[in-house]
Amino acid sequence: MLPPFCCEDWVMWIVRSLLFVLLLSPVFSLDAMWLALEEKQLLGDSQLIVRGVLDEKSISVSAESHLRTLRVKRVYKGDREAKRILFRVPSPNRPLSSNDLVFPGGQEGIWFLKEVKPGAGVYFIDHPQRFWPVEEELRLLKLLEGISAPPSKEEK
Repeated sequence: MLPPFCCEDWVMWIVRSLLFVLLLSPVFSLDAMWLALEEKQLLGDSQLIVRGVLDEKSISVSAESHLRTLRVKRVYKGDREAKRILFRVPSPNRPLSSNDLVFPGGQEGIWFLKEVKPGAGVYFIDHPQRFWPVEEELRLLKLLEGISAPPSKEEK
């Protein structure tokens, strides 16, 4: 029969090894990973591009999501008459996942929105690049101008 200290040493070695694997291994990282969107793709995939402010209040539509209102200050692409947009956000009553995008009430910026269903009038954001700070407005205007401008002689 083995002396008791041998078993204790063996158990401690296993415990230390497991802790090393669990705590230090990057394999167990569950953070969301976002691939960069090209600006043309961002502009093309967005049904509505607006400068607006997100309201504080939300309305529960399911256990998974709420609706908030985005007050439109300027429309760059889409319905030029839009004044208020329904914006789908993750429910604050459930645990957030690493790919949930959360914006505080009062957040102002440029929103590159996708429609939940065609004609539904409810929009969402599925990538962090779909929100730009207001300071990026000039960059957006240059991009939009480049798309709508006729090709120059060199671009034939």
